[in-house]
Amino acid sequence: MTFDEMPPTGQQLVQSVLADPADNTARLVFADWLDEHDDPIWASYIRLSIYRPAKSGHRIGGLLRRLQNRWDREYPIGIRYRCYHANRGFLEYLSFGGN
Repeated sequence: MTFDEMPPTGQQLVQSVLADPADNTARLVFADWLDEHDDPIWASYIRLSIYRPAKSGHRIGGLLRRLQNRWDREYPIGIRYRCYHANRGFLEYLSFGGN
């Protein structure tokens, strides 16, 4: 689900993460909310990125590929991202390019 599709509570939780990016508690509360709102992939990605980033490389990579497939569907046809950087379950930047 995109930010605009989220209920107000989800949007407020995202805003809490953005207001204090160093706070893992806000990220984990949002992950719990995602589990309750049928998004276990992103929830698991957030948790693994916080708790076990070095030891969960293969599992994190699989979750990330599933999230990337979702991102591909959400962007208009012909718009593709070229590179990104994720930090503890959230994108920090995303670079776009053509086909």
